[in-house]
Amino acid sequence: MNAENLNEAQQWNVEAESVIKEIKGFVHQAFLSDELNNFCNFQLAAFINIETVENKKITVKLSSIGYTIVGQDFDTKDDDAESVFKTDSCHYETIYALLDSLSAGYTDRFAQSLSASLEKLKR
Repeated sequence: MNAENLNEAQQWNVEAESVIKEIKGFVHQAFLSDELNNFCNFQLAAFINIETVENKKITVKLSSIGYTIVGQDFDTKDDDAESVFKTDSCHYETIYALLDSLSAGYTDRFAQSLSASLEKLKR
């Protein structure tokens, strides 16, 4: 891998860290998959492990085409992840759209947070 591709791969990890910070309060846990990011960095993508409020563990790939569920557990890439999760589309433009389609608990927590923020603005 040349220096330009390495730099781009590192940028995907920086982007993924930003995404993790944004969703941290709406899921049980979210963190970079060191295993997949080290092994698959030639793909110019970042892999994020997420555990939903409902305790569903997944691995999400962040790349130039968006967010894709690629695994049914942490640090995994499954060939049949799309059919297992019955996603309407295998790629999502935002992490919010992916989580909204997968986790009612995420949607509830996000709505509560938004409502609380709006209440603060009213004061």
